[in-house]
Amino acid sequence: MKSSFLFLGVLSLLFIACNEKAKKDDAPAQDKDVRAQSTPYLIDVDDADSLIRHADKLVILDVRKAERFEEGHLPGAQRIYRPDYESDTFSYKGMHAEKEKLEHELGIRGIDSSTLILLYDEHGNVDAARLWWMLVQFGHKKVRLINGGYTAWTLSGKEISTEIRKAEEKEFHFPHEFDNSLNIDRKELLALLKDSSRIIIDCRSDDEYSGKIIKNGALKGGHIPGAVHVDYIYCLRYDGDYTFLSPDSLRQLFEAKGIGPDSKIITYCHSGVRSALSLFVLREILGYPDVRNYDGSWVEWTRFEESPIESEPIKKEI
Repeated sequence: MKSSFLFLGVLSLLFIACNEKAKKDDAPAQDKDVRAQSTPYLIDVDDADSLIRHADKLVILDVRKAERFEEGHLPGAQRIYRPDYESDTFSYKGMHAEKEKLEHELGIRGIDSSTLILLYDEHGNVDAARLWWMLVQFGHKKVRLINGGYTAWTLSGKEISTEIRKAEEKEFHFPHEFDNSLNIDRKELLALLKDSSRIIIDCRSDDEYSGKIIKNGALKGGHIPGAVHVDYIYCLRYDGDYTFLSPDSLRQLFEAKGIGPDSKIITYCHSGVRSALSLFVLREILGYPDVRNYDGSWVEWTRFEESPIESEPIKKEI
């Protein structure tokens, strides 16, 4: 009799275990963390912390303004910001730097061709992504974005420093010229406006897209005709640690706008910064192969009369 009860008890336990497994199997799939993606260009704060402690040929670049850097930064970081990696040859600001200028700016920060560069800022890595976009097109691919940047780093309780260290200057050379593999210029974009197979993504705010707001540097309000509006902030946990949303959430965001892996995509914003982040999301996290960023973006587009513009009517209060 005892053996019969024991046998029934074992069966009951097996039934409960199988039932629980079935419940888990039937449960909705949870979003995978962005670290599960295969991109070599993204690293989380824990892995970055470990790398900083153990890697020899590594330089951290803080892509923020001087006052924010002085208030606190990752230990050992060197500061770099927009004027350091933008061209000085255009009548308007924001175009990518020439090869020689960027080589110089990296060299004086202790970087050579064998150096692994870790990039971060405090706005969800928009500025870090812009610099990444330049580096890989010049052929330096030893570069990582720290997911969530300075915000994620501080929220995780990791060490912050106010010490400003002078780097030992190195000689830096890119392996080749800017290859434009992730870039499109104004004339090429203008010629593609009637190509229905191309999707143009405006990564700016609602008010910029509609023309209600005109930011410094632009001459007119509105957007490029036919552009789909997907504000870059929706790619980030903007009310949290500024890390990227999960791949599933990002995929849903773009698919809701008719943008998928087979789309031929062009991103733009005000000056190619926010749109560089959107390109990073589409290419590196989602793996969409055909994505290019318009370097000059709205600042350049509005300076040429031949560039068509759409804007939404602004309702005035009576």
